[in-house]
Amino acid sequence: MQSIGDWVIFRQPRASGGSLAYFATGLVREILEDATMPGHYYAYIENFLPFDVAVPWFANDRYAERTLREMPSRAQVGIYLRGRSVRALGDDDFFAIIEAGFEEAWNEDVLTIDEIASPLLHRSLIDTTIFHRERAILTRLTNRVIRDRSFRRAVCTAYENRCAITGLQIFDRKGGAEVQAAHILPVANDGPDIISNGIALSSTVHWMFDRHLISIGEDHRILVDHEAVPKVIQSYLASLSGMVYLPKYSQYWPSEKFLSIHRRIFFSGNLRDSY
Repeated sequence: MQSIGDWVIFRQPRASGGSLAYFATGLVREILEDATMPGHYYAYIENFLPFDVAVPWFANDRYAERTLREMPSRAQVGIYLRGRSVRALGDDDFFAIIEAGFEEAWNEDVLTIDEIASPLLHRSLIDTTIFHRERAILTRLTNRVIRDRSFRRAVCTAYENRCAITGLQIFDRKGGAEVQAAHILPVANDGPDIISNGIALSSTVHWMFDRHLISIGEDHRILVDHEAVPKVIQSYLASLSGMVYLPKYSQYWPSEKFLSIHRRIFFSGNLRDSY
């Protein structure tokens, strides 16, 4: 219960085929006991944010967690971790992992002037006091501009910068992708910044998706409002496969939980159909 209101870091365990790397952070909103399994609990997370890069738990002959570093021998680490999937993490280790996970975001070369003017962590803060450095990191974790950028990068990478509806993959002369990351369940409705709540879409398609003029079926078939969507776009969509282009890895596919909410609003309109 002591973690309520505090930030936590998520790690992939080897038991589930993970790489033992830290991959995300989030704020514990509340912890509730499982009514069907005494002694088991659910932690409800807000501000969940996947890292830009996975952070190894052991690198350069060093564990990321102090408790593990202080073990008399590495042979004892595995024994210690049994039954300790949830454990305390010191502030120094927490901030070190966070900085490594969002390494690109700390580089002011990739920030806009407006973002640098915000109380965000960038290179110049590395030499400031620990208090200001830690405060800047926590501000970054809840900053909407940076969270949107991290979400966009993760979603567009998963879809290989290809629009899931049209299949178009367009880049400018500098290599910038035209595709955008759309939330399936909007942030305003408590939609999380996770890849399975996102889908890569071209700008016009993104606009239509947000306004529920198009949606995605349970079978990943494209759904279209034939009364509202212009005929020229309908004709183009009809010339395609009729199916959404999905990421290579199924764990990144759009969640049916979020899609069902989107479809509910979509079908509340007038004439609907699918391709």
